[in-house]
Order: sequence, then C-alpha cells, then structure tokens
Amino acid sequence: MSKEHFSVLDRELDYRRTAGIVVRLMLKGGKGSDIYVDYQHGEDSFQADIPPEKAYHAFYHPNLYRVDDAPQRQSIYAAPEGYEGGSA
Repeated sequence: MSKEHFSVLDRELDYRRTAGIVVRLMLKGGKGSDIYVDYQHGEDSFQADIPPEKAYHAFYHPNLYRVDDAPQRQSIYAAPEGYEGGSA
C-alpha cells in the first residue's frame, strides 16, 4: 500500500529502506496501542496488525506476519509429503 492509504491520524513510529524494500511501523490513530506494519517491495505490498509486544520483531521480519491467500512456501528442511521416516 502506498503512503496515501494511511489515515491522516496514523503516526509513523519507525521507517527503514533496504534493497528496494520499505517497511514502516505505524500507530493507528496516532495514539493508543493499535500498531501495524506496512511493507512495500515493488508491486508487492501489505499491511498487518501487530501486537505491541511484537512491534519491532514485525518491523524487522514483516513477512512472518503477512496474512493473505498466497500459498505458504514449504521449508527446504521439511520432510517430503508422505515420508514416514526411518533409516535408509
């Protein structure tokens, strides 16, 4: 989402830009404890509500808090589907 989608009452708590990725930590309404992270990277963008105690974790790792319909990537360390385990 671009800056114009923020409420005029929202307050930017922190900002970082790295390798074309922009992350903002925002306070809804400018006061209280409703915090969200705003992530932008080219055409990819999202906002996620964050519990106050997780604010800086979300600021540095925003994709962990992303909620959307995109399929989750499987870890390269996960066992293949149907794997029963055991020795070779």
